[in-house]
Parts: sequence; structure tokens; C-alpha cells
Amino acid sequence: MPGEIRQSIIDEEHLKLLSLGYVVSACVSAFYSMFKHRKSRVFCMVIAGIGCLEIPYGTVLGVFSFLVLGRDSVVPLFSPRPPIDSLVEG
Repeated sequence: MPGEIRQSIIDEEHLKLLSLGYVVSACVSAFYSMFKHRKSRVFCMVIAGIGCLEIPYGTVLGVFSFLVLGRDSVVPLFSPRPPIDSLVEG
């Protein structure tokens, strides 16, 4: 019987790790979408930091994401756009 209890604990731990993997994958997918549409720069930086934990490719992508998101020319691209009505004069 103790073996059965141990087996269920291992399965529960694997389930937690699998769930964490799915959550991280969903966040990375959301990162690419937000990065493409230039929304939520802070979220993109957080996910880039989490991506740095995935050695070696995640580290490279995370570092380059930080470099790109930290540029002075990129920061205004993530700012909210003014409404169309304010651009039209007259």
C-alpha cells in the first residue's frame, strides 16, 4: 500500500509540472501576439524574463527581447494611440 500512495504523489507532481508548462506556453503565445500588435510592453518584458530560464534558446530570445524592448525608439511604439477624432482637424 505505501507504494500506491507514493505513486499518486508522483502523478500529482507531474500533473503540476505539466500544468505549469501549459501556462508558460500560453503566456509565451500571448507574448508574441502582444509584441506583434505592440501592446503591454511590461507583460512582454516579464515573459522575456521567464523565457530566460529556458536554456539555451529561451535565454538568447529573452536577452534580445530585453534589448529591443529597452530601446528609446521602441518605447513610444507601445504607448496608447490617440483616438482618430483627435487627429482630424476641422
